[in-house]
Amino acid sequence: MNALLESGFHVHHRGHGFTLLRRGGRLVLVPSVGTLSPEMMDAILRSAGLSASELETHLPPAPSRSGTYPRTRQGDGPPSSTGHRGR
Repeated sequence: MNALLESGFHVHHRGHGFTLLRRGGRLVLVPSVGTLSPEMMDAILRSAGLSASELETHLPPAPSRSGTYPRTRQGDGPPSSTGHRGR
């Protein structure tokens, strides 16, 4: 859901077991579950009008196998709570 928020969606409504996101005329219903099935992820992407690669650009970098984060243009280290990377 954070990647959708980063791509310009905002929380329109929170209900029991779901969050409704909105961007322009698009509404996306995101269930409140730990892991989304591939089918549910496809449905969310269709509703959002995004491809998987477009959504991926809004995901934080994954840690490497050593547990460290890959070096980025913005600096080293995991994303902070403010969205900036430490050095």
